[in-house]
Amino acid sequence: MPPNAKNWNAISPSRFPWEQEALDFVHEKFPADPYLAWSNFEFIAAEGSINETDLLIAGPWGVFLVEIKSRPGRLIGDNGSWTWIGEDGRRRTDDNPLLLANRKCKRLKDLLGRQAAFRNRNLPFIQALVFCSAPGLDLQLALDARNFVCVRDSEEKSRPGIRAAIFHRQGPGLRPATERLVDGPTLKAFAQAMAQAGLRPLHRKVADFVLDQLRYESPTAVFQDWEAHHSTSESVRRLVRLYLASSRTAKEDRQAITEAAKREFHILEKLNHPGILKANVPAECELGPAIVFDFDPSAQRLDHYMAEKGAQLDVTARWQLLRQVADAIRYAHDKDVVHRALSPQSIFVLLDKRGQPRVQIYNWHTGSRLADGSFSGLTNLTVSLHAAQLLEDPARAFLAPETLTSGEEPNEGMDVFSLGAIAYFLFSGQPPARDAAELEAKLKASPSRSLELRDICDGVSESIATLVRESTRAGVVERCSLDDFLTYLDLILDDLTRREDEVADPREADKGNCLSNGYHVERRIGKPPESVRPYARPAERLRWYRRMARKASPGNSPGL
Repeated sequence: MPPNAKNWNAISPSRFPWEQEALDFVHEKFPADPYLAWSNFEFIAAEGSINETDLLIAGPWGVFLVEIKSRPGRLIGDNGSWTWIGEDGRRRTDDNPLLLANRKCKRLKDLLGRQAAFRNRNLPFIQALVFCSAPGLDLQLALDARNFVCVRDSEEKSRPGIRAAIFHRQGPGLRPATERLVDGPTLKAFAQAMAQAGLRPLHRKVADFVLDQLRYESPTAVFQDWEAHHSTSESVRRLVRLYLASSRTAKEDRQAITEAAKREFHILEKLNHPGILKANVPAECELGPAIVFDFDPSAQRLDHYMAEKGAQLDVTARWQLLRQVADAIRYAHDKDVVHRALSPQSIFVLLDKRGQPRVQIYNWHTGSRLADGSFSGLTNLTVSLHAAQLLEDPARAFLAPETLTSGEEPNEGMDVFSLGAIAYFLFSGQPPARDAAELEAKLKASPSRSLELRDICDGVSESIATLVRESTRAGVVERCSLDDFLTYLDLILDDLTRREDEVADPREADKGNCLSNGYHVERRIGKPPESVRPYARPAERLRWYRRMARKASPGNSPGL
């Protein structure tokens, strides 16, 4: 372990051998003064977020906040997400860690800028770096995603790495400097500000649970999701959602965040379904209200799951995931609860005892209970907070257009649109848009004012294309109901399970043909009514044909 010399401050011992080995690699050739380093510490930002920092180094060539990642194998990905592929072929997908590191840099600069040491002095820029420290890592990130990502320095391969970036300002994305960027007095002030900022060892606790690893935080740190273990048992794992309300300067913001926490718990209090992440009794800590969830550490967000497993999933497997999500939303609607912000980022995928994937929906802080009107009359501040501040741009691409409209009353159609957008994502492997603005432009450009799956997937079946089209219409009135959505899902299943000699459309059946319900046609007795002609919705046609089958007597075929 690096000694606590005057220029290297190990605030906490490293919890992981691989992390300590990475720190030792940097420390091995760490120069003497004027370089300064701090490792394994956390700080509380102005808005109350907990920011765990692996390594911070200040020197003549700049100030660098280093995020350490040490998975071996091969690394692929882009600016949004990274996928690590081990030697055994296993994949693990996470958000690009540079995104979080950049947020930490901004928060740390704000914190240090408020200290007395920088009252009359400009604070230097803090640059985020990601150190992929595993020896022999095969780095295959997209070119634009390689900026500020460092590997190990290798003299044999003449390859600059993390040391070259910190000590010589050499590496992808770094602009070389011909003269020192940080002078001696500024470095001295930086050390004083770090001492004044109240850095803390890595130890966080909510109720009886110790926070281990940050899983997610909202874009403006309104809340953070932490994987945690019970203080008396490492095997008892939970997900702790910490709402950061105590440090907010504006009373309205504190109140809105506290209301969001209450809303999420009160909504989940009445939901008990295997497809919905279960919340336990809420807790309080110094930073604000918290909710503790039952949690399987192996669970992945749906977008990450698809990045890893999507190529292995056939249409039936994708249909099963969508059906599980729709069934959970159907249950919530039966309880007069709407989600309003359903997206792949709000869905966990985990394996059941048989090794089959099952889903759990979370992020109900944007939800509403409709039966008694509670939580449905939101202020403009709360609507703005929930729609804009609690969701990343990629998640907003799955929201109904009216969700982001100020004063719009929550309705079940919001969830139907999101289900259709998720169907688009599952069956195409692509999100419907990059953000809400692109989604709006796409809907306006479409003749049907909806998402058209066949624009990007030529071979998709008509039943799947219809489900997406009818559920993602921009207008709430034109959008299909959730009952229709489930019927469309049945139509897709009928297509997937149809025998080769089966007639897809009963209107085209003739004597001797086999229908999807197992009946054989003996004779035709006429045409269906106008409401179920070809131009009617498939859901209406399917319901009519099923009514006819139910009316048929046991001794007589339905004669369709």
